[in-house]
Amino acid sequence: MVTRPLRETHQLLAPVAFREIDAEGTDLLAFPRPNVFADALAAQSLLPGRFDAVVTLHDAQAVAEAACAALRVNGAGLAADIAMLAHRFLAEFHLLQAQLRLDIATSTSCPRLHIDSVHVRLITTYVGPGTEYAHSGEPDAVQQIPTGAVALLKGSRHPTHAGTVRHRSPETTTAMPRVVLAIDF
Repeated sequence: MVTRPLRETHQLLAPVAFREIDAEGTDLLAFPRPNVFADALAAQSLLPGRFDAVVTLHDAQAVAEAACAALRVNGAGLAADIAMLAHRFLAEFHLLQAQLRLDIATSTSCPRLHIDSVHVRLITTYVGPGTEYAHSGEPDAVQQIPTGAVALLKGSRHPTHAGTVRHRSPETTTAMPRVVLAIDF
């Protein structure tokens, strides 16, 4: 099966961009965007923690605000960004709900290259190194999704999953925590 390389587009708000992950042979899409939250978040005392919730179109903003409050992350802009991404994800995939996770990691959570048991995962790293990935035929050629970029990873439950891309968490330490958002269905 042909593997498409990491695609970059600046049209994050294009109405069909997220659905491009459904294409045969596309197991990863990344949408670079400015990382406007890194400096503000890095200046805060980030304590390790994890917030998990089911999110719907109707409560995306409230869930995003609850995530930021639970992890003691200040910033209305961050909550608005999380809510926007959740809303986009739910609307474009025609979902009633999805699983949302906001994580402040101070250790490497998934050090091995793997494929998630989901249909699609949206992931963005707000602070710290971005998610690493490798194409199946080149496991030693690990690449990194830029911090701030929004990535969509096709999981093993997706009907057109080809198993061409595996991903992992980058090395993370207490000196360099990682703030990561993941939304799954």
